[in-house]
Amino acid sequence: LAVMRATEKIWQAGGAASAVKLPDLMNLFWGNVGGSLGETCVPALVLGGLYLIYKKLIDWRIPVFYLVTVAILTGVYGAVMGYPSTFPLYHLFAGGLMIGAFFMATDWVTSPITKKGKIIYAIGLGVLTSLIRLRGSYTEGVCYSILMMNMVTPMIDRFVRNVSFGGGLKK
Repeated sequence: LAVMRATEKIWQAGGAASAVKLPDLMNLFWGNVGGSLGETCVPALVLGGLYLIYKKLIDWRIPVFYLVTVAILTGVYGAVMGYPSTFPLYHLFAGGLMIGAFFMATDWVTSPITKKGKIIYAIGLGVLTSLIRLRGSYTEGVCYSILMMNMVTPMIDRFVRNVSFGGGLKK
């Protein structure tokens, strides 16, 4: 992500895309790059997350909406800025996004209870992560977005409630 940030500065200054060598996308995907322990091998993280979804230990809504939101926002930002079309893939494969989406954001204690609440929570995570990564001074953003949305979770749970069985109509 730090290399991406440096590359963006060169692109914004009018430099050529070849001025800085970005890591190969396949190396990012397979984890053949430096990074914190457990955050670099995308297939292993996705398989572990899919296993947790299969066992119904986590809800699919949080990782899916989180990753899709980041992909859409970084894709739109990249298109507006004239960056290569692979720009969103770098944001999906680099840093702690995958481990955050599947293993940190889905914590039962700190994530919302309702299905709609989980979607709101995940979209908020994606927006905050994208804002921090694209416009902030910190290159990662996943840990801060999870902490900020964890603070908002009680409010989400308060305002997004399920209707009790038989309680939808008043006489």
